[in-house]
Amino acid sequence: MLIGIAVAVVVVIALGGGYVWYQMQALSPRIQPVAAARPVAAPVVPPTPIPFPPEAPTAAPAGPGPAPPLAMLKPETAPIEAAKTRPAPQAAEQLVMDLLREAPAAGTTPPLKLSRSIDAPRVAPEVAAGYDALKRGDMGAAKTSYQAALTNDSRNLDALLGMATVEARSGSRDAAQRLYRRALEIDPRNTVALAGLAALADFSRPAPLEAQLKADLARAPQSAALQFTLGNVYASQSRWNDAQAAFFEAHRLEPGNADFAHNLAVSLDHLGQARLATEYYGKALALAPGQRVNFDTQAVARRISELKS
Repeated sequence: MLIGIAVAVVVVIALGGGYVWYQMQALSPRIQPVAAARPVAAPVVPPTPIPFPPEAPTAAPAGPGPAPPLAMLKPETAPIEAAKTRPAPQAAEQLVMDLLREAPAAGTTPPLKLSRSIDAPRVAPEVAAGYDALKRGDMGAAKTSYQAALTNDSRNLDALLGMATVEARSGSRDAAQRLYRRALEIDPRNTVALAGLAALADFSRPAPLEAQLKADLARAPQSAALQFTLGNVYASQSRWNDAQAAFFEAHRLEPGNADFAHNLAVSLDHLGQARLATEYYGKALALAPGQRVNFDTQAVARRISELKS
C-alpha cells in the first residue's frame, strides 16, 4: 500500500497584480483584463509591479468608459505529483491553478493526492522530508532535503519540482525556471512544470515569451494556463483579436475558472463586442464565489451596468 505525495510548489509573482490594478484604474470605469495597466492596453508582467506605459487603444470601447484590467496568474503554489500517480493533464492543471491563488503560509497544508496502487513507486524519503518542510514553511530544511534527493537521483522529477518551489519562494525566479526546464527535459508534457513556467512568465520581453509559450503549447495544447498566459502576452501589446482567441481557448479548456472568463470578457470589451462582453463578465461574476479571483468583482459589476445602459 503506497501513498503518492503531492508537494506544493510556490512561485511568488507580485508583478502581475500591481500592473493589473494600475490598468484598471487607468481604464476605469471600463473594465480591463486581469493583468493590464494602461488606458485600453493589456497586462505586462515585468520582474516587479511596473505599470505598462500608457498607449492609445486599438479598438473602440464596447461602451462608455474603459474595460477593467486583466487578471494574471499568480503562481504561488503548485502541486508536485509522485511518479505514476499524477492526475490527467486537466486535473493537474486545475490543481495548479487552484494552488496558484493560495498565498503561501507556514503551516498551511496543500492538498494531498493519496492513492493505493500495487506498482506505485515509493517516494524517496528525502522528497517526503522536503514536502514536510514546505508545509512547515521551513525553506532551508526543504532545500536541504530536495538537494539530497537530487544528489541521489538527478532525474527525480518530484525533487526537481520541489526545489523549484523553494527557489520561487526564496525569490530566485531564474533558478526556479531552470528547474522547471530540467523537469520538462525528463517529462516534456509535465503540466505542473508548464503551468509553473507560465506563472513565472516575464511579460517585459513579449516576443521571446510568445515564442516560448507557443513551443510549450505545441507539447501541451490542452494547457489552459499556457493559453491564458499567451492571451495576456497578446493583450500587453493591444493585440486584442489574438488575445480573445487565446482567452477563449483557456475558457474552453477550463470553463469553471472565473479569471479566464473575465479576461475573455475584457478582450471582447476592447473589441467593441458589448453583448458578448456582458455575457462573459456575468459568467466571471457567477464563477467568482469560492475562488480567489484576480479581478475586482465590483468593477466588473459596474462595467456590466455600463454596457447594458
